[in-house]
Amino acid sequence: TTYRDMEDIEPDGIGSYESDESDELDLNALPEEERKEIIGFLEKQFMGWAKQKIPALGNLTPRQAIKTESGKKQVIALINSYENSHEIMSNPQFRFDFNKLRRTLGIEEE
Repeated sequence: TTYRDMEDIEPDGIGSYESDESDELDLNALPEEERKEIIGFLEKQFMGWAKQKIPALGNLTPRQAIKTESGKKQVIALINSYENSHEIMSNPQFRFDFNKLRRTLGIEEE
């Protein structure tokens, strides 16, 4: 067995953690139909969160959790946290309107 220092190994791109911007999906470069399909999928994923069991909510769905005042506060805090994380992304090509999720759950919009 031979030992090689990681710094001496040339990256071949396989399994590499470095991101090459050319590998990123550019929604604006896609045909309109494909762009709409991807955006629709992303919207569905975000909206589907309301029906998923969330460990931070004691494995309740957000719909179940909002039935109590403490659960509602937790759901609001989670949505705000997700929204803040989404907002600080550098150059996002897709921005979800978290008020859609709030409306679905009957939570006051922000």
